[in-house]
Amino acid sequence: MGAGEYSEDNNIQEPAAKLFEDNLDWRSVFAFNAETFGPTSLLGRKDATEIVLVRELDAALAKLNPKLAATPNGRFKLTIARDQLLDADPTKTLLQHNEAKWKLMRDGITLKSPGGDATDDVHVTVIDFTKPGNNDFLVVRELWVQSGPFRRRCDLVGFVNGLPLVFIELKRHDKGLKAAFDDNYSDYKDTIPRLFHYNALVIVSNGLDARFGSITSSWDHFCRWKRLNEDDPDPAPKHDEPPIKPVLPILLRGMCTKSALLDIVENFILFDSSEEMTVKVVARNHQYIGVNKAIVKLQSGDTEVLAGKLGVFWHTQGSGKSYSMVFFCQKVHRRVSAAYTFVLLTDRKELDDQIYTTFVGCGVSTNKGDKATGAEGLGSATFIL
Repeated sequence: MGAGEYSEDNNIQEPAAKLFEDNLDWRSVFAFNAETFGPTSLLGRKDATEIVLVRELDAALAKLNPKLAATPNGRFKLTIARDQLLDADPTKTLLQHNEAKWKLMRDGITLKSPGGDATDDVHVTVIDFTKPGNNDFLVVRELWVQSGPFRRRCDLVGFVNGLPLVFIELKRHDKGLKAAFDDNYSDYKDTIPRLFHYNALVIVSNGLDARFGSITSSWDHFCRWKRLNEDDPDPAPKHDEPPIKPVLPILLRGMCTKSALLDIVENFILFDSSEEMTVKVVARNHQYIGVNKAIVKLQSGDTEVLAGKLGVFWHTQGSGKSYSMVFFCQKVHRRVSAAYTFVLLTDRKELDDQIYTTFVGCGVSTNKGDKATGAEGLGSATFIL
C-alpha cells in the first residue's frame, strides 16, 4: 500500500468505518489482505466475483422466515427465493436489475403455488423494515471485486443481509471531491456493474465534504446531507463551495443508521420514467426530514391534524415538490394506512400536468381517472391531481 493510500486509509477510511461500528452499530471488517475464500472465510465468498455475501443472505432469510426454515420443503423455497435475488440476467441493464432487486428487497418475494391457488403462495421476507435490528449490517473496507478481466478494490461497501446496499468512495483531503466520482466510482460502475445491482446509496467523500446520489445521478445531482434535524445549522450553505465543517459524519449519521437506511430503501426511493429515460431518485435531505415530520404529526392525534391542518412543507423552486408528494403518499400508504385518499390541488395547469406526470411516471398512479377534470371527478380516485 502506497503512502497516499495509507494516508487515505488512516485519515478517512478507518474513521468512517469506525463511525459505522461505534456510532451506527454495524459490524466492520477489513478485507484488503485478510480475506481468504470458502464458506468459513472472513466473508464466506467462494471468490472475488461474488458481490453478494451468500452466507449472510442465507442466514438472514432463515432468521426472517422461521416457519420456512423449520422444514426441508420450506428451506427449499428459501433457496428458490435466494436464487431469484441472485439472478444476473445479462439481457437486463444495470438500472433494470437495480429496480427489480429493489422491489424484491422492499416487498419480499412471493413464490406462486404450482396449483395456481393464491392461498398456497409463499411469501419470503428479505429485509425486516419494521424492526431494523433484526437484520445484519456489515461494512467491509477494501473489498476486492473481480468482473471478467477487471479487478477493483472498493473503499467501503455496506451490506444489509449480505446485499451490497451502500457504496462509498473516498479520496484524500487534498483531492477534489469530484475526482472520487470521475476517477473511481464511474470506472467501477462500468467495470464491475454487478456490485451496483442492489445499490441504494452511492456516497463520495474526501473526509471534509461528502455527497450522495443514485446509480443514475450525474455529478450535478449528487447532494449533501446537511442536517439531522430541521433546526440544525447549515454546515455547507452553498452547493458549489467547500463546507465550513465536515459533513461526512452528518451524512453517515443521517442516512446510514439502521433505521434511516431502511426507511430510505422502503419509502424514499423512486424510479421515474416520466421523461425519455428512467431515472432513480433518492430523497434529498429536506424531503426526508419534511415528509417524516409530516407523518409523525399525522400519527400524533394532534387536534390541528384532526381539524385538517397538517402544517406547511416549504419548497423553493426546483427542490422537488412533486417527488415530496409522492414520497409522502407512498409512505402513508405503506406505514400508516392504505385507506387514505389524497387530493392534490394546484393553481396552474402546467403544475397540475407536471405532478400528475410524476405520479404516473413513478408508478404510484396507474388509473387515467386519477386526474380529475372537474369537481364531478373527485368521487372515487385514490390520487386526484
